[in-house]
Amino acid sequence: MIKVTKVEKLFPSIEEVFEAPKEWFKYVFFPLLTVEIENEQQQKSKAHFISMYACGLAEYESERTDCNWFFVRFEKVGDKYRFDGEMDWLPNFSELPQWYQNAKEDYAAHKDLYLNSEVKHSYDPSPYKDSLEKWEAISGDYATYMDTLLSYWVTRDKYQETGKFIAGNHYTQGYSGHEREIYELTPYDEDEETYEDLDEYLEYRLDTESYLCEEYGISLEDKNYLGYVIGYNYLQYSADTISLFISPDEKEVYNWFSFS
Repeated sequence: MIKVTKVEKLFPSIEEVFEAPKEWFKYVFFPLLTVEIENEQQQKSKAHFISMYACGLAEYESERTDCNWFFVRFEKVGDKYRFDGEMDWLPNFSELPQWYQNAKEDYAAHKDLYLNSEVKHSYDPSPYKDSLEKWEAISGDYATYMDTLLSYWVTRDKYQETGKFIAGNHYTQGYSGHEREIYELTPYDEDEETYEDLDEYLEYRLDTESYLCEEYGISLEDKNYLGYVIGYNYLQYSADTISLFISPDEKEVYNWFSFS
């Protein structure tokens, strides 16, 4: 049994997560959380929760078995991941280098406004909403990418500034400002559905994902489940839950994207 023993770091860098990362990794992969894990021999290492551009967009379904709209599989090498797959199936992949550069320049120019605009309500105007309108005038895909990336940076930078994990759209668009859960093992809601233990929850999760596993020849039943994060707490246009599954030999890790 492999289990999480410690939440180690929110928003690790690409270099902290990947072995020899390629340039395009930063356009597509968004590292959310690093956790410490321990196996039965009490050997410790690290694993990482990652969101991915266009996760959840089933219309961009790929034939690939190392990444798709609902998962990405990494090779685990020590404390880092390795990914040798391609992402040319992603929408607008050839445009992402320029879009990423545009996002960097926009954030550099407006960072103080985005982080400190103090929007009180979601219906109030804000500098960020003005930017969203400009992006949407270019294209819907462009606006989605810019909003994904900048919301990730805002959430990260405000967390590093305040020590409070609050979704970035609170600061930029006036949405809820409550502190979010960083990591969870099983969901628990006093008013709705509850799970008595991890086995019950895992049985439910595996049953829910079984049709996708069968279609793509993926087995999660022989993997160790490490818990999940709520993707949209970290950035816009992410998964409802991003679950981590690791092979018993600790050589493969699946980041699994699920949606309500």
